[in-house]
Amino acid sequence: MRFCMVNVATVTAHLRTLHIGAFLFLVTLLFQVGIYHQVDALDRERKQSATEYRFPVVPSDSSDYARLTDNLLLYKTFSTSAEMPLVPEIHWPIGYPFFLSVTKFLSGGFLLASVIQMILTSLTAVGIFIVAKQWMNRGLAMAPALLYGLDPSVAYYSASIHTDGLFAALCFFLVATIFFYPPARQSRQSLWWFLGFGMALGCLTLLRPISQFLVVGIPVLYVFLWWKSQTPSFYVRHTAVFVVGFALVITPWLVRNYHVSGAVMLADVGAKNLLLYNTRYFLIDQRLSESGGVGTQGYAASSVANEVDAQLAADVQARMEEFGGAEFTHYGPIALSYILHDPIRYTWFHLINTTPYFFAGSVRHYTVSVLGPFKERAGMSVPSHTNIANQLASLLRQGNLRTFTKELGGLSTVLIEIAYRLLVLLFALVALSSRDTLRLKVTVVLLALVGYFAILSGPVSFTRYRIVSEPYLLILATLGFAIILTFFQSVISKYKTK
Repeated sequence: MRFCMVNVATVTAHLRTLHIGAFLFLVTLLFQVGIYHQVDALDRERKQSATEYRFPVVPSDSSDYARLTDNLLLYKTFSTSAEMPLVPEIHWPIGYPFFLSVTKFLSGGFLLASVIQMILTSLTAVGIFIVAKQWMNRGLAMAPALLYGLDPSVAYYSASIHTDGLFAALCFFLVATIFFYPPARQSRQSLWWFLGFGMALGCLTLLRPISQFLVVGIPVLYVFLWWKSQTPSFYVRHTAVFVVGFALVITPWLVRNYHVSGAVMLADVGAKNLLLYNTRYFLIDQRLSESGGVGTQGYAASSVANEVDAQLAADVQARMEEFGGAEFTHYGPIALSYILHDPIRYTWFHLINTTPYFFAGSVRHYTVSVLGPFKERAGMSVPSHTNIANQLASLLRQGNLRTFTKELGGLSTVLIEIAYRLLVLLFALVALSSRDTLRLKVTVVLLALVGYFAILSGPVSFTRYRIVSEPYLLILATLGFAIILTFFQSVISKYKTK
C-alpha cells in the first residue's frame, strides 16, 4: 500500500513538472514569435536593394553568416565574397554557417533556422526550471525560466540569424547534462558520455570560439563539484576522453585554416577583437587620461582615436614587413605587447569595462539598439542612442517639456533595468552563503561559468554577449532570493514564538 502511495505521489509530481514545463515552453515560444513578427513587420516597411537580405537576416554579422551560407550551398566554398573570385574566409568558424546551410537546404530559406532557435530557447527555459527546482520549490523555480524566456533581447537574438540564442541554449544543455545528470557519471557508459561531451564542446567552439577554453575549465569544475564521489583515476580517464572528443571535432577545421592561411587557429575573430576593440579602447583611454581628458566623446576623443588607429595600422605593417605572413596573424602579438607593457593598468581597464556585461539593460537594448535601426530604415522616429542624461539636461534648458517628459520615461526604464540587474547580481552572490555544501559548490561552478564568459567578453561587453550567462545568473539569483526568504521566515517564526 505504501509503495502504491509513493508511486502515485511520484507520478503526480512528474505530471506537475510536465504541465509547468509545457506552460513555460508555450508562453516563451509565443513571446518569441511575437518579437519575430514585430521586427519582421518593421523590416517590411523599408526599401530593399537587390543585394540585401530580409529579416531574420539583419545588417550585422548576421548578413555575413547568410553570405557564407549561400556560398556554401552554391559554390561549396566557405567565403563571404559577394562576387568571383571567392576568397576563403578565416574570420568566422564553420559551425553556424553549416547549421544555416542544412536548414536552408531543407527549407529554401532562413525561417527554419529561426524556428529551431526559438524552440531551443523555449526548451532552455524549461531546462532552467528543471535544474532550479532541485534547490527550491516549483513556484520559485519558474521565476528564472520566465525571466529568461520573456527577455526581449534573448527572444530577438533567438528569432534572428545570430549565434547567441543557439549558443546559449546548447551551452546550457551541455552544462546541465555534464554537472547535473547522474547517469553521465554513474553509468558504465560514462566514458562514452564524456567522449560525447567533448565532441559537443567542440561543436560549440566551432559555433562560437569563446568556448574553446572550457576544454580545461569544465574538467576542473567537474572535479571540484564531484571530487569525493569518484576516484582520481576516474577523473584522469574521463578528462582524457573529454579532450580527445573535443580534438576530434575541431582538428579538421584547424587543418583547413592552416591550409588556407598558414596559421593554426579556429578563426581570427578573437585576435582581431583583442587588438581592434580591447587594446584600441585601452590605448584611447590611456591617452585621454594622460592628456587630462574626461571622456570618450567629442573632438579630443575623435582625434585620439585616429592617432591610435594610425599607430596600430603602422604596427601591423611593420610586423608584416619584418616577419611576413597575413595581416591577421600579427593581431594577437601586437595586442599582447601593449597589454603586457602595462598589465596592471590594462587589468583594471578590462575589469571596469566589463561592468556593462552585468548591468546593460535588455529592454533598452531591444527598443533602442535593435528596433531603432529598423525604424530608421523605415523612415520612422526612433529613441536616441546618445547619453540620455545629457539629453534631459539639454531639453530642460531649452524648455522643451513635452520631449523632456518623453525622454524622462526612457531614463526611468534605464534606471529600473539597472536596479533589476543589480538585484540579480547581488542575489546571485548571496547564494554563496548557502550552508549546504553541494549547493555551495554548484553556486561556485555557475558563478565561475558566468565569470568566464564575462571576462572573455571584456570591454566589448553588452546585452547580447550576456545571453549565454543569463540561465546561470538567474538560477543563482533565485537561489539567493530563496535563501533570503528562508532567513526572514525563520526570524519571523522565532519572533512569534517568543
